Amino acid sequence: MIPIVKFGDPLFFYLSFFISSLALYLCPLFSNCQTDTLLQGQELKDGYHLDSAFGTFRLGFFTGPDSHRYLGIWYNIPNSQQYRLRGFPPYFSTSPNGDEDEGPAPVWVGNVNVPIISRTGVLTVASDGNLKIGNGRGEEIVSLTAATGISGKTSGVLLDSGNFVLRELNRDGSVKRELWQSFDYPTDTLLPGMKLGANLRTGQVWSLKPWPLETNFTFGLNPNGTIKNQLAILWNGRVY
Repeated sequence: MIPIVKFGDPLFFYLSFFISSLALYLCPLFSNCQTDTLLQGQELKDGYHLDSAFGTFRLGFFTGPDSHRYLGIWYNIPNSQQYRLRGFPPYFSTSPNGDEDEGPAPVWVGNVNVPIISRTGVLTVASDGNLKIGNGRGEEIVSLTAATGISGKTSGVLLDSGNFVLRELNRDGSVKRELWQSFDYPTDTLLPGMKLGANLRTGQVWSLKPWPLETNFTFGLNPNGTIKNQLAILWNGRVY
């Protein structure tokens, strides 16, 4: 006889927690399984992806105009609002079918200056709690984060805003603090909720730069402007 577990029974909550945790851990192993979270110790290999909770954004590896592979975030739905600083209309392949099918252009790129030659890219939440991009040989290519003082487990989560965040978790799985977010490191696209300007305390600057075109153009806060908080297109730091 199969036992019946009723809502409110302590066993019900234990089983629910176990099943949801197991599904969250195993989901990145299957390309057709939708999840927005990468747990510490997990790997997201080339050909697999994270989808935000409502499917608005997708994170994974794509083919750039140079035929190399990059980690990026792109819209997963049509007719999306985005503002890009573009030098020319390059070819991107973010489709799951590989190099032959063009997909939506990425709104954020993780390894801008360090392309991956083949389809061996791996995104992982490493043992030290940081997000790292490596290759199939176990070699680190790019460390996206350099958080220190981490005492608990961490996880990477793709939000429906298009922001990819690294969070430190409490023992019960709740969020303790956010350690890093992709919105602080924009590429060529301004999404709703992002900011341009500068952090006067840390000195960090938020600006857009055309990609993959190599140029000295940027779009951001004019550091020499007489008008407060003036945005401008800059060439080598000067208003163009």
